Amino acid sequence: MDFLMTEPQRTHWVHAADWRTTSLPVENIALHFEYVRKADAPAVRMPDTLTPGEVLDELQVYLTGDVPETGSLLLHLPYAHIKDDPSHISVDGGKWLWMFPLLEVFLPVNKIVVRNFPIPEQPERILLESFIRCSDGKVLNLPEAPIEIGDMPPERAEVRLSSNFSGGKLRYSVVAEQPAAQRFMADRLCNDTVPVEIAGQKLEVKLQNGVAAGSIPLPGNTAMQAKSVYLNTECESNLVDPGFAADLNLQLFWGDIHVHSHESDGIGEPEAIVERARDWQKLDFMAFQEHIEHNTTWRIWRPEKWQKLKSLYDRSTVDGEFVIIPGYEFRGFCNMWCFSDEYTDSLSSYMNCDESSPMHGLIHKEWDDDQVLIRRRIMETAAKPDWLVGYHRLELIKDQQACLPPAVQFLQMAHYKRPPEVGSADYLLRGDRVGFFGSTDTHLGMPGTGFKGPREANSGLTAVWAEELSRSGLHKALRQRNCYASLGARTLLDVRVNGVFMGGECITPDGSPIELTVRACGRERLAGFEIVSRGQDVEHHDLNGKKCFEYTYKTRKYGVDDDYFFVRIHLEDGRMLWSSPNWCVHK
Repeated sequence: MDFLMTEPQRTHWVHAADWRTTSLPVENIALHFEYVRKADAPAVRMPDTLTPGEVLDELQVYLTGDVPETGSLLLHLPYAHIKDDPSHISVDGGKWLWMFPLLEVFLPVNKIVVRNFPIPEQPERILLESFIRCSDGKVLNLPEAPIEIGDMPPERAEVRLSSNFSGGKLRYSVVAEQPAAQRFMADRLCNDTVPVEIAGQKLEVKLQNGVAAGSIPLPGNTAMQAKSVYLNTECESNLVDPGFAADLNLQLFWGDIHVHSHESDGIGEPEAIVERARDWQKLDFMAFQEHIEHNTTWRIWRPEKWQKLKSLYDRSTVDGEFVIIPGYEFRGFCNMWCFSDEYTDSLSSYMNCDESSPMHGLIHKEWDDDQVLIRRRIMETAAKPDWLVGYHRLELIKDQQACLPPAVQFLQMAHYKRPPEVGSADYLLRGDRVGFFGSTDTHLGMPGTGFKGPREANSGLTAVWAEELSRSGLHKALRQRNCYASLGARTLLDVRVNGVFMGGECITPDGSPIELTVRACGRERLAGFEIVSRGQDVEHHDLNGKKCFEYTYKTRKYGVDDDYFFVRIHLEDGRMLWSSPNWCVHK
């Protein structure tokens, strides 16, 4: 039919993001696609997928099920730049409107054809959203329809080792990698056999859909690496060492505690993201931080949606193997990690609450509650760590006891004072006991590697020294600030002040000696390090490419003011690490 040049009478144009807030999920109506590829399109290596970067001759869209006879279909096409050109779209059975990225088609309709539809450059799964606006005013949210984009052949293998040695195991993962592929479906059909040498043992590892994860008995209490030569490219894993800081009776666990999925404003299904973190990146833990304040994300707080996510978090958490920490992000400057079912079980009721639901059940007046950690963002670039504030000096200026009436559907949440400072030095100088952690804040569904380019470049990670790999074990360690931040390098780091481990406090009266020891070891070449106190670099040393070093710094306590010390390490490739500060207190 004809392109509708005049918009029908309406009060305002409704964006898909707004429709999510009021739409009703349905399962009896579905959207289906068929593709007509151009004659010169390259062959796909994966069945039922498209090639990154190709342009379809036609994308054909069909509605099936109990489709209303009147109303309109709103189809979200984020990659189509149609510009109201009727030659790009034809509709069999209805008129249509285009306002990027939304195509509105008026029912009834038999088939929608979008010509010259561009496919993104990277392998991924596109989840196209669609809605039906009924004549009675209801808005129906149809199930998301996936478009699978294939991948390019692998170019190398990557090997990673976990520093989680529980059960006397040395855990590893081998991944067939195409370095340019940054999303979900990289090399899924690669089922090659890859030769790997792990701690001196030679193995033939069989990949399944591009990845193999396994373990061998822990060879010993010494430093270990894994190596592989695949497709004439050599790969070397990170360094692990069960004997590093063995006197602490702690283990080192790596994770990404700020990850988004398509359940808020990211890309990718949560299940695939968990697989990527656990099996591909060989992380020990992760945390989803879906936005709760955007009207694009309210759907995750429907009780059935939250219970589905919580079920995924719980069944994917196996103590000693892999842990997911539930939580959320509010307005970009407040993150919350919940370590108890008291919070996660009731979260959806607070997000969709009535007058009887007290808001302080979620946002506690008692900030030192033993089941919650809070972060306020004060970083300005991705090249700095976040600052784990914990419960210290968070200023609650409004404790809202109940949500607004259901008709308003907006959470009147407690607000926090934004700090006037913009750097860690200001927080530390005013006495806040902060710990440092790293995260990707990935919206690409890539935990542990948040940026395009080499897999480990600029990938914020958190290293936690904990007694055990569990939510309670991680929570205890994070509250004690037994953690450090890394931009992707899994370098082992141990910092102590007067024998007190990283993040701790020691009593040092005026004039008392202070002795800081730092040990670091990894596979990466180190450029140098600084020791920082009171906002100043008190010492700087070049390391000239060393991979391991140990150093002792000695000074004295001057005055009664509290002192803090932390270590900042530079790698030759530009990446960095930050130890959580140690504090020397007068009393």
